[in-house]
Amino acid sequence: MKYFLYSLFFILSSCNGQSNAVENIEADSVATPLDSIFISKTPKFENKKVEYISITDSAASLSAINSYEKNGKSIRITLQGFFYIDSILTIDTISRKQFYSVSKDKSIINQKNVYKKDSTLYLPQLGTSNQLKLRDKFAYSRECADKIYSYYGTIPYLQSYIIGSFDCDLYMYNLLDQRTGEIGYRLAGYPIASPQKQKIASLGTTQFNNSSTLMQIDKIEGNTLHPLYYFEFIYWIPFGEKVDIRWLNENTFFIKVIPSEYLGMPEEKNEKLAFYIKVEINE
Repeated sequence: MKYFLYSLFFILSSCNGQSNAVENIEADSVATPLDSIFISKTPKFENKKVEYISITDSAASLSAINSYEKNGKSIRITLQGFFYIDSILTIDTISRKQFYSVSKDKSIINQKNVYKKDSTLYLPQLGTSNQLKLRDKFAYSRECADKIYSYYGTIPYLQSYIIGSFDCDLYMYNLLDQRTGEIGYRLAGYPIASPQKQKIASLGTTQFNNSSTLMQIDKIEGNTLHPLYYFEFIYWIPFGEKVDIRWLNENTFFIKVIPSEYLGMPEEKNEKLAFYIKVEINE
């Protein structure tokens, strides 16, 4: 037992809590150290051999999750703690300068002939002179049956509209087929595509018990999406209502985030807490 305690102390002592930024560009633009972002009672766990610790430990790890899906199938989930996904994603802090050096995706367009009137959303039907209609639903009950629809843009290469609506405590995004009007593919948040349109990333936030981040990564094949990964992160959430995701290449994207404990604070206050991360898909 004594040997175990000494070994554990050695592991924790060697994890000095330093984040590994992609590179130090300039002294005034390097990544923010994790120690200055998170409030934690324990040292930061950087040792990849540590796979499972209590959620009450409040260890500040960028790759700590409590659920993981691949290809639309649940792989692992826990309600008692969390585990790490370093073998699937590599997540690290980067500098503000690095984040803003990458341009935003501009493939999503806003159509002027989309409008809402009398609780009905009108959208042009592709290839016809007709309109697709989405009427809001008001259930006047506690069963989370209300559906209030909003339009967030058009993805031409997927022939789809981006439609948002509340689903109980979650604000969800769906793709609506421009030809048929069918609401199909469900997304965790506002979708942003990679430069070569091979993948799409979307992020959302849940407030069940503790706030956490839902990250969805989908493959683009032709004009359809197929599920690749779905994660629920513990210690950070995306900044702002419209998540700022910037793809560096087909397997790497940047996100502006804040610690999850600050969900709900005004954006001007969260701006001081914001930091930037790089997500690299390893598989």
